[in-house]
Amino acid sequence: MNKFLIYYGGSGSIEILSYMFDAKICNDNDKFLVYDEKISKKNLKNLKKKIKKIHFIKNINNLKKKTINYCVITSGFPVLREKALLNIKKKKIKLISIIHPLSYVSKNSIIQPGCIITPFSFIGPGAKIGTNCLINVGARIGHNSEVGKSTVISSNSTINGFSVIGNLNFLGTGAVVSPGVKTGNNCKISSNSVVIKNMESRYFAHGNPAVTKKIF
Repeated sequence: MNKFLIYYGGSGSIEILSYMFDAKICNDNDKFLVYDEKISKKNLKNLKKKIKKIHFIKNINNLKKKTINYCVITSGFPVLREKALLNIKKKKIKLISIIHPLSYVSKNSIIQPGCIITPFSFIGPGAKIGTNCLINVGARIGHNSEVGKSTVISSNSTINGFSVIGNLNFLGTGAVVSPGVKTGNNCKISSNSVVIKNMESRYFAHGNPAVTKKIF
């Protein structure tokens, strides 16, 4: 029996728990602890339906390392994923990756701990996915491309070959990064936008071709 920490109890946690069972990372005999300061009644109810042995905490400081074997960060927001990552490092809890059996991950790619690779996503040869990334359903990461830590790639987005995506980036649904394009850190690309030029850190991109604007 293993004990898992689910870091954040939002709607995404229910989906990601399903992926864990699909990948046979966990089973009904395992125990789950869910941390979320403001979990909704709806999510609370749905999680209780999903998992038999489940407990909830609202203060991460009350968590003791010896009670947890592994942690999964479920948020779809880069800043929250990074915040959770820093807290988990302080607690010295092991992050695990989830690679769904219906995804394709090349043997020549590198997946760092804490990543979630969801169904029907594609990770090409030579691609490097940084710590704590979320690659959503149907997303495609091209060959020899790089994705920085705590980045969220939304469903059906495409990062083409030899591109470099910085840390804490967010790509909206259907966003496209052209081959060889580089982005800085804390960048956001809106849904269905096509980025054809390099982006500096803390920039927002929108449109086809995308127009960029500094956001903070």
